[in-house]
Amino acid sequence: MSIIALYELIVSEELMGLWDCHYNGRLLLLKIRGPSQLKTIRGQNLYRSTYFQMVMPFPFLHLSKPSVHSVPLTPLQQLAYLGKYWFPPVNFSFPEELATGSPDRTITKIVDRAAKTCFTGIAMLRDHTKTPEPSRLRVLLQEVWEIDAMLLQWRHDTSLEWTYQSVFVPQKSHWALPIAFPSWLDEFHVYPLCGHRTALIWNLFRGTRILIHHLAICIILYFEAFVFDDRVSSQATHRDIIRTYSDEICASVPFCLGQIDSNGIVKNPQPKPLGGYWLLWPLHLVRTRCPDDSKKVSFIDGVLSFMNDSLGISHGRRILDFRMAIPPSAIPISRQIDWK
Repeated sequence: MSIIALYELIVSEELMGLWDCHYNGRLLLLKIRGPSQLKTIRGQNLYRSTYFQMVMPFPFLHLSKPSVHSVPLTPLQQLAYLGKYWFPPVNFSFPEELATGSPDRTITKIVDRAAKTCFTGIAMLRDHTKTPEPSRLRVLLQEVWEIDAMLLQWRHDTSLEWTYQSVFVPQKSHWALPIAFPSWLDEFHVYPLCGHRTALIWNLFRGTRILIHHLAICIILYFEAFVFDDRVSSQATHRDIIRTYSDEICASVPFCLGQIDSNGIVKNPQPKPLGGYWLLWPLHLVRTRCPDDSKKVSFIDGVLSFMNDSLGISHGRRILDFRMAIPPSAIPISRQIDWK
């Protein structure tokens, strides 16, 4: 992590894209380690963590503004490199969890399928050269529910050691760092085992559900605008799921910033930069998938500003400056607009 952070610090002035230097730094580290990294448990864990971080944002990479500088490898080339070493004949597991099994290995295939499904769906809706086939869109809607069922089963099967807990924190206990506590929530999440790493895995789970249900909303909007089909469900269920899981991501912020310990006790210590670093992608996801929820956007903007100003995480400012010409949900009804 220190090597990656140093690399990002050095090249951040050269690359304008939010994720470019992050991806390139991680990929460079993997290349330096080479195939032999898969021979050790530590190397396997590093590889798996990199796979998560690089694959999950892939569905919305096309929304980013192109960098003014050339990027060594495109996202597809990066994923191709990862695919070269993916699923080796090695059982990935954290050493401290050899007995019960680690949940992040079991969620990897689900996340990978979700990323590909979201990318396929959004690409179809954005393609101005041909009209999406309604039958193919219905298949994608079915895939959304299949992936969602797999995610819910993963949550059900997760061992007790990896679960999180909800704790009540009264308003008067927010005084040390009120910006870390969402004002509309009374209960917040703590992660007794492995701390921030557990929070990262659960936010990956939440973010995946948000992505696939957001895709469903985009497809439903297309049907409502262009193709009448009474077999297509309403948006309400999908919006409720996105609302619930975006709340849960926000509820993880106090713990990730070190304001609540693993036992649910309010400590109000100096915020932890590492926890803030791992919040970047989940907060970016909520910010771009819930743009109409003003209280969440305002809260996230405050947290990102704090990361930039107080924790020295400059990516916070880059996310704040990130603007999409067309919000993802408007893609189906904006097909006549040139995105180039």
